Amino acid sequence: MYVESTVITGILFLVALSFAASKRKQFALAVIPLILVPAFHLLGYPLSPWIAGLLDTAVWRIYILIDVVGLILSCILLALLSFRIKATRNRALFLVATCTFNVILAMIFIFDLINKI
Repeated sequence: MYVESTVITGILFLVALSFAASKRKQFALAVIPLILVPAFHLLGYPLSPWIAGLLDTAVWRIYILIDVVGLILSCILLALLSFRIKATRNRALFLVATCTFNVILAMIFIFDLINKI
């Protein structure tokens, strides 16, 4: 899923740039944590074999760990950014939508990896 991760990362990066260019920096900041899950998946390709060699474990375990770390970091950043939203209802909607997107994307990456084992 290297190509898919690259495309998702690129599209989200372009969305963040377009928000920043249109003077909507708050929206650009909100999109940046969404980039973490596919970016960490991309980082997993070169890092997994290297880390697995250091820890003497299977490469796929490290790869899944990198994906989960990306998911956790992204959701933490989204939660921190959500405090800028004053209305509780809008904050909850923002968190549910963005974290659901991240969880589903991470699950797709992890299930694809498990199917290749």
